[in-house]
Amino acid sequence: MEAQARHGTRAPTKKRMRELESLEAHLEVLLQDAKELKLPLQKVPAWLWKWESPWRGKHKGGEITSEGEAELFNLGIRSRERFPELFNEDYHPDVYLIKTTQVPRASASAVAFGMGLFSGKGNLGPQHHRAFAVTSESRASDIMLRFHDCCQNYKAEASSFCFPIDSLVEEKSQRKP
Repeated sequence: MEAQARHGTRAPTKKRMRELESLEAHLEVLLQDAKELKLPLQKVPAWLWKWESPWRGKHKGGEITSEGEAELFNLGIRSRERFPELFNEDYHPDVYLIKTTQVPRASASAVAFGMGLFSGKGNLGPQHHRAFAVTSESRASDIMLRFHDCCQNYKAEASSFCFPIDSLVEEKSQRKP
């Protein structure tokens, strides 16, 4: 069996956290302006007046959350239960190869997946965990899992792609009153 999975649920990246803080400030200004201009505000939800970015003041971003760890752990368990005939051999890293990128959230996800996959199969602790190998290539040479960093064709295509939201934002900024 071959499977490829992304990392589990993660916190926003630092860049997205800053954007959420900026959104918070922008909403505050918009609501205050609307209030001062005596615009009808009855359709503005009450929660919006007090909304704060849940990530305000956080300094790290992009790490896997406890929910993300549980997702991958449970995926490992479900994989073993769905394909029991594939997991009846004793563990060996050549038989059960788990690869990840060197991005910490991906590595943590691979470990959580392996813990679920091999839970109850070892002698470590009361849950009978077993040690297992997780391998990775360097970021520079990982053409399978980090193709977006290595493939020049992908980079060229991605840089020329315009998301529809980008053109709407640009359009709106050009229509300033």
